[in-house]
Amino acid sequence: SSDVCSSDLIGAGAVFEGNLKTTSTLRVDGEINGDVNSDGTVIVGVDGKIKGNIKVLDLLVAGTVIGDVTAENKIEIVAKGKLKGDINTKGLIIDEAALFQGSCVMNNEMLNEEMKVEESN
Repeated sequence: SSDVCSSDLIGAGAVFEGNLKTTSTLRVDGEINGDVNSDGTVIVGVDGKIKGNIKVLDLLVAGTVIGDVTAENKIEIVAKGKLKGDINTKGLIIDEAALFQGSCVMNNEMLNEEMKVEESN
């Protein structure tokens, strides 16, 4: 499929040092020590690890993330995934076998408007 062409991979055993910026989907099965910035989805595989701040559209964590995350759309931490850091997103899914340590700000505009209405009543 055309998706294969438009994705980047940090393979198992690979260690990337420094900040990474991409416009496509990124799958991390190795390790990144630095900030990650993507206009698309970042998938952290079971053996994948990111130590740094992440700014993405969507984040799927099956491995380990240590750092603050801003996801425009959604963050999903699946079974055995670990995220340690503060997150800011519209949507959040955490599997019961996942680990999340940090604070969360949900920035859904519609939800914020409804809360303002309730607070003013």
